Formats: sequence, C-alpha cells, structure tokens
Amino acid sequence: MDKLIIEFSKYVLITLMVIYTLQSILIFAKRSEEAREFLFIRQNVVMFCLHFVAFMVLYLQMNQSQILFFTGNRHCIWQRH
Repeated sequence: MDKLIIEFSKYVLITLMVIYTLQSILIFAKRSEEAREFLFIRQNVVMFCLHFVAFMVLYLQMNQSQILFFTGNRHCIWQRH
C-alpha cells in the first residue's frame, strides 16, 4: 500500500506544480487587485498541499516519527504568517 501511495504521489506532486505555475502566470494577466488576491490565496493552498504530500512521502519512505514533528512544526509556523 505504501508503494502505491508513493507512486501515485509523484503524479499528484507534478499536477500541483503545474497548477502553481499556471496560477503564477495568470497573476500577470489579472488587472483587478481582488482577482490577484484570490489567486495568491489559491497559490497558498496549493503550496500547503504540495508540502503535505511531500512530507507524507518522506514519512512513508523513511518511517521516522521526526518527519511528523517537522511537518507539524512547519505548518504551525506557516499558519502564523
């Protein structure tokens, strides 16, 4: 089951990177400040998902509980900003 999740996560990570890149390009096309802010929020959500999937894969491959601590710590710090 772990190997299946790891293999599937490769495609999820690539998809999230493509979405993030396309949103970065779309920001230049938007004239409205509200539309840009909405895209920035969506980019933050995509980045959160990207980090979550990447740390999940790290944990599944290494099977060390330290990875969970670093993931939680990183997301707690990220929520403050």
